[in-house]
Amino acid sequence: MAAAAPPSPSPSPAPSPPPTPLASFLTLTWRNKLHFLFAAFLALFVWSVTPISWLYLGYDIALRGDKPRHWFSSVVFYYSLCEVPFSIYLLSLRREAQKLLPPPQVSVEALEELLHRCLGDHSHPSERDKSAEHQEEQRNLFRSRARRWFHHKPLEEIYADNAREWLGWAFGGRELDELRADTSKKGQENMALIEKGLGMLEVQLGHKFTPGYNPKARAMRLTLDPVKTLQRPFGYYVVCNSISEATIAWLRFVHGFRKEQHGLCDFLVLPPSSPKPQRDDPSLTANGHPANASIAARTRSTSHTSFGTQPILFLHGLGIGLGQYAVLLRRLVKHRGGVAILLQPNISVSIFSRRYFLHAPNKDEHVAAVRACLAAHHFEKSTILSHSNGTMVHGWVARDAPELAHRHVLVDPVCFRLWEGATSFAFLAKRWGTGIEILLGYFVAREVGVAYSIARRFLWWDMLLWADDLQTMASDRLQVVLGGNDVLIDVPAVLDYLSSAGVPDESVTVIPGAQHGQALFMPSEGMKVVCRHLQLEW
Repeated sequence: MAAAAPPSPSPSPAPSPPPTPLASFLTLTWRNKLHFLFAAFLALFVWSVTPISWLYLGYDIALRGDKPRHWFSSVVFYYSLCEVPFSIYLLSLRREAQKLLPPPQVSVEALEELLHRCLGDHSHPSERDKSAEHQEEQRNLFRSRARRWFHHKPLEEIYADNAREWLGWAFGGRELDELRADTSKKGQENMALIEKGLGMLEVQLGHKFTPGYNPKARAMRLTLDPVKTLQRPFGYYVVCNSISEATIAWLRFVHGFRKEQHGLCDFLVLPPSSPKPQRDDPSLTANGHPANASIAARTRSTSHTSFGTQPILFLHGLGIGLGQYAVLLRRLVKHRGGVAILLQPNISVSIFSRRYFLHAPNKDEHVAAVRACLAAHHFEKSTILSHSNGTMVHGWVARDAPELAHRHVLVDPVCFRLWEGATSFAFLAKRWGTGIEILLGYFVAREVGVAYSIARRFLWWDMLLWADDLQTMASDRLQVVLGGNDVLIDVPAVLDYLSSAGVPDESVTVIPGAQHGQALFMPSEGMKVVCRHLQLEW
């Protein structure tokens, strides 16, 4: 393990039920309490801009009369004139986000294979030969992780139909009553699959579910549950989008990136820097160009695939856009092998984008766009760098277009072990008890575009990345970077999975004490690791 905190060979500690927000706050250090209070104040302040604008505009129209306005009052008045109609528009988007999408069309055979991979017994023979105490530790670990989907309710409170309800969503995307009422052949096959899954779940848990349904132990079902959003002001979007557009302008007009559309996706592309030609090279003409077409083609396909000068495809994560990656971008712009950045406005609060919200491309459209972009610039073998939600897009490319990638660098990967619900619970259901949870919860998770993407377009089994999808696990072609204090990822569980999948320790780095995003948002030990594996200047 390339870190100061290697995973222990003993079983990972079972995740405990999350404490209440008050209990979490009381256990914080004074510094973290101040961080919590600052984050809470900031979120409340931003949220309050909208109701204050409504109140001020109502007061100004109803009570001010012909009194002259002070310049500050004029600023507030005209801002409120923008804020009020925008808040109505945003409310309409939040309501539209609640609409359910049709269930995914997946063959029963594919779902059954997925069921076996997620809930089957894949322990190594040496694990099965271990003591009963060790096996019970593993079972308790599975129980704790499975209970996340039921908001950490005790296992005894989760009844059989609660488990069927979760299985019906997880492996069918539908309500349990709807599946039971479906008398078609496929409907019957789906119900048979759910019953099979229930049996497998009971075996793994070592627990027989009580018959019936407990309404107090409802399962978390992302694509069927109400979409959780919170209002935010017009000024918030103006500031965030201004930062993003300023970052894009800086990349384009200062560093030579081009904004291009391929398929349904937009990219920022920095062409590779050509080395200065040698004047005595017989393959070149007097002005330095290739002497014939075959040499030109060969040059395009090989000039930037040598070690250290491969093109880089960057797949960003959730947040406020490219501005949050300024520290990384200052290093990427110096890369000579070419850079392509996939822009994802639906997860970047880009509410003014024409491809925002309901119109984000799907998996196949993303892969087709990436393939077209890399082909247009003759990026035949690339290093794919992905972060957080971008690791799911990374998985799409790795599965459906493996020929595009030569090396993989995944930072804060949320794409592993998605059937255990660690990231889904932490991002969408956990009560905020720390400052970082407030910042992630309000400013990211509850933003309408992000919330819609996660809650309505998130097919966990399609976003799931298996280690064998990456083609290679050699340390010079694969690097997974994790933060030791990541609040969104069950780091011990990911380490267990990668180890059991055969990923060598040299291909995984854990940064002690690091939070989610720290490796790419700021100068840090994680940034050094990423730059070293990308062979970027530090």
